[in-house]
Amino acid sequence: MFLTRALLLILLLLFTTWGCAGRQPVVIADLERYPQYVQAYLGAGSEARLAGSVEQQRFASEYLDFYFAPWEDGGPHAEYNEEGELVSPFWGIEIALKNPGYGENRLPNDPAWIEHLIAEMDVMHYPSRSAAAITVRETHVRVFPTHKPRFYDFSRAGEGYPFDYWQDSLLFANTPVRIEHMSRTGDWLFVQAPYVRGWVRAQDVALVDEHQRRILRQGPFMVMVRDQVPLYDEAGSYMIHGRVGGLYPVAGDGALLVALRDVHGQAHLEKASVPAVDMAPFPLPLTAQNIARVADAMAAEKYGWGGMYGNRDCSAFLRDIFTSFGVWLPRNSYQQAHFVEENLIDLSAMKPAERERFIRENAVPFMTLLWMRGHVMLYIGEHEGQPMAVHDAWGVRTRSWGREGRAIMGGVVITTLRPGRELSSVRSDALLISRIQGMRVLP
Repeated sequence: MFLTRALLLILLLLFTTWGCAGRQPVVIADLERYPQYVQAYLGAGSEARLAGSVEQQRFASEYLDFYFAPWEDGGPHAEYNEEGELVSPFWGIEIALKNPGYGENRLPNDPAWIEHLIAEMDVMHYPSRSAAAITVRETHVRVFPTHKPRFYDFSRAGEGYPFDYWQDSLLFANTPVRIEHMSRTGDWLFVQAPYVRGWVRAQDVALVDEHQRRILRQGPFMVMVRDQVPLYDEAGSYMIHGRVGGLYPVAGDGALLVALRDVHGQAHLEKASVPAVDMAPFPLPLTAQNIARVADAMAAEKYGWGGMYGNRDCSAFLRDIFTSFGVWLPRNSYQQAHFVEENLIDLSAMKPAERERFIRENAVPFMTLLWMRGHVMLYIGEHEGQPMAVHDAWGVRTRSWGREGRAIMGGVVITTLRPGRELSSVRSDALLISRIQGMRVLP
């Protein structure tokens, strides 16, 4: 009897210890086997142009038209869904009324709170404003005028934290926007940005007059080749962080122009100096070497759903890479694949082996997007006989004892098209190669 009790006590202690220690993260073999910087995958001729200089200047001109479009006073911008149907600017209301979701405390959001937020949106008076403005700091674009989250079911794999469905995107400082509406209390503004629209904090934007718009629009421009570069004014005071994927106008003396906000909410332009090694003229020559260089500037970054914490998700990562080259990409993965519909090659009917063979034979390294529902990657060629991709990924789908999970990668990674294939919990239909539906050769 004594021995039985002692044995039970030992087992209880062991289970308690294991529980306190927590689960060890699953390591994806691709991340240990293959170099995790893009420049390792460059081949001969990587300095050759992937587009002629004249053609690239045309891309860049089109990019600038898209980028500064919010300053063209054409009224509220229409958006359409994947079926071509007009999308309401306040599309989140219907969803939240049906399912308020969960809050930061992992408990259901109160329907009364949802109603309060809807009242704050003052939908009946939209659009109540039309004013050109610019972001003066990094700002989150929200579906509702709040920084509080709306998570889906925490018990489901790939849901709960960090997937806040009210986090739409991130705007870097110095991004042109148009103010279309204001919340009832005035602390949130509904804006149209170059690639997204939604609610931002009023203190994060400033109004720009016609003279300022002309100065900022005329260029030339610089882009960052290192991420998170602190910018300082002529007196040495901090202004903003320069980001890969941002676009920065240049003053006559070579300094960058940065918009700041005065006490009245009006922008004023200040000069910022940046080490030459951290920036380059826009657009960068479109070469594999330069694409790898820009991608590697973000190599250590963690995954950021919708730009949360100033990080990037899969589509933001690719968008920020190609901004440097003047190649316009929309904000989400579906739109990136379908933006030039005739360039999208449908791979959905192929078996995985056939699909992989087609990619090997037809994809252009560093210029081909591989798309599946909810994710997008950049093909970077073959390595050790394997087609490789760089992507900003949350994780690999797993299933164990009938329960779905995720083997977390959690950031910018370089993998084959079968990461996780060595894990017994990863089924063949969960592999990336089984899920890829199309590829698009840029631009």
